Amino acid sequence: MFTPTECARLQGFPDKWGSIDKKSNFTKEELTFWKEVRNTHAAINGRRVRDYTEKQMLTWYNKLHTDSAEYKMWGNGIALPPALYCMQGMAEALNKEEDTKCKK
Repeated sequence: MFTPTECARLQGFPDKWGSIDKKSNFTKEELTFWKEVRNTHAAINGRRVRDYTEKQMLTWYNKLHTDSAEYKMWGNGIALPPALYCMQGMAEALNKEEDTKCKK
């Protein structure tokens, strides 16, 4: 079985790209942002919107990252190298098409 870091590498991402750092406190802006995120998620899922304390928000935030969530993220994602290759090929084809149209 692969670790989350190995899954990230296979998808073309740098180590720890999917990880978030644990926090011991929020800035005022971070607290406002994460409360909005949490309450938006609650509203979308038909749950009650609340006013959480900073301590409650820190506990919630520090539990956001789990290995299973990261495995799900990598499994539902697209590997960057083949996506980049395809996009560059499409861009090249479109540029050639435009050049041909301009020369006519």
